[in-house]
Formats: sequence, structure tokens, C-alpha cells
Amino acid sequence: MKRRNRKKRAGKILLNILSVFILALIAFGIYFKIDTKITPPEVNDLSALNEKRDTLGPDYYKIGNNWLRKNKYGLWEMYLPRRLAF
Repeated sequence: MKRRNRKKRAGKILLNILSVFILALIAFGIYFKIDTKITPPEVNDLSALNEKRDTLGPDYYKIGNNWLRKNKYGLWEMYLPRRLAF
């Protein structure tokens, strides 16, 4: 008789712990979804869309003094010259 009571009690405790864990997981999921909502920025200057891109080779592009290419390992490399604003 005592073993049945112990099993029932242990089952209830495990059920309570599991339900609290599931509720905490659901609450965290809702919080994460709301907190990480990212809105896209507004772009005012669209003049960069009018630039002409030169293709120097497969996976190698240049606009003005800037370039973008894929290296031998399959990673993209970009060069942007430094401009000082005064």
C-alpha cells in the first residue's frame, strides 16, 4: 500500500515538474519571438542602385575602386577603400 502511494506521489511530482518545464519553455518561446522581431530599415538614398557593375571574371566584380570576389576556398572577399569624412 505504501509503495502505491509513493509511486503516485512520485508520478505527481514528476508530472508537476514536467508541466512547469513545458510552460517555461512555451513562455520563453513567446518572449523570444516577440523580443527578436526585427523591422527592416528605411533606405532614403537609392543612388547606389544606379552604379554600373563590371564583371572581371567568374565570381569577381568591381564597382569603381571597390571589388568583390570569391577566393579559392569559396569565401567571398570585399575591398572597400577607406574614406575619411571631415
